[in-house]
Amino acid sequence: MPTERTVRLECGMAVNVVCVLGTRLTVDLYSCAPLKAYEYSIKSSSGVNTEILGKNEKLRNTLSLGEILAISGKAPSQEVDDQKVSVWYYEKGSDSPKEKASFLLTFVEISLDVDADRDGVVEKNNPNKEIDGSVFVKMPLASTSMTECNEIP
Repeated sequence: MPTERTVRLECGMAVNVVCVLGTRLTVDLYSCAPLKAYEYSIKSSSGVNTEILGKNEKLRNTLSLGEILAISGKAPSQEVDDQKVSVWYYEKGSDSPKEKASFLLTFVEISLDVDADRDGVVEKNNPNKEIDGSVFVKMPLASTSMTECNEIP
């Protein structure tokens, strides 16, 4: 299960959020809904995964207590706020939205990869590291013996 962070949606405005890839944002859709809201719909950019937890997502969903939207990114953002998720709230029997709320998202990738051989390129699969979190540098055996080393005064 990915790491989760709960964020609050604000009707009538866009909320800027920075999210680390591999984590999931969760949003309580019911608590931020305007009065008399009966249904909602969700639209997102192509670089965003959205899911209504415990429910099959339809074009328009009936709003109910405990309705949770999960948001995650597919790839790192190219620019700040380049991804978007919008939620429209509707009154019963209405085809036009009563209120809109949205997230402007920036997805970042955190990596411990480095330019280990100092050639200007960061390699994800450098042979001088292990993926399990421990870093090991593979070095050739020294050709000199201890007696050949200079002493430090």
